[in-house]
Amino acid sequence: MPRRRDDFALREPGAAAKERFARKQMLRDWDAVWAALPVVDAQFIKDTREKLKCSRAVCTPIVHE
Repeated sequence: MPRRRDDFALREPGAAAKERFARKQMLRDWDAVWAALPVVDAQFIKDTREKLKCSRAVCTPIVHE
């Protein structure tokens, strides 16, 4: 008996497969985003708060009247 042709290989991927691929690609791209971000430590946060003139509790802009 001859084997049937595999038509699944010829079809386009379905919507679910495309969504899975998009999620996997997003996770791979996320590593590149993390590599581009600066290292955040306590000193960096403190310097940023002082530069922005923010308290630890709430960061509010200073209004000059």
